[in-house]
Amino acid sequence: MNPEHSETLSPEDRAIASEAKAVAAESALAEAVASLEKSKASLEETSANLAAAVAERDTLAAKVAELETAKVDANEQAAKIVAAAGLPAPVAATPAAAVEAPRSRDELLAEFRSIDDPKAKAEFYNRFERILVGR
Repeated sequence: MNPEHSETLSPEDRAIASEAKAVAAESALAEAVASLEKSKASLEETSANLAAAVAERDTLAAKVAELETAKVDANEQAAKIVAAAGLPAPVAATPAAAVEAPRSRDELLAEFRSIDDPKAKAEFYNRFERILVGR
C-alpha cells in the first residue's frame, strides 16, 4: 500500500513521504552525476592514450619509411666495403642446400669418364684431382 494514496495519512505525513522521495531522488541524481563524471574522466584518459598511441604509430611509420629507403642489401654493402679497400669483389655465399653432397671416388670417375668436352673434363679433373688420384 502506497503511503501517499492512503486515506489514513495526515497531510503532514504525506509531506514527509514526499520529502523522503525527493531526498531519494536527489541521492540517485548525485550518484548518476558522480558516475557520469567518472565516465567522462575515463573517456578523457582513453582519448589521451589514443592520441599518444597514434603519435607513436606515426613516428614509427616515418622511421620505417626512412629505414626502407636507406636499407642496403648486405651483399651490396659488402661489395662497397671491399671496393673501398681496393680488393676484388666478394663471391656470393652459397646456401648450404646448394652445396654438393660428397661423392665417392667411383662416382667421380664415372662422371669424369662421361664428360666429352675436353675443357669441361679438365675443369672437372682440376676440381676433384685429390679424390680422383687418391691424394
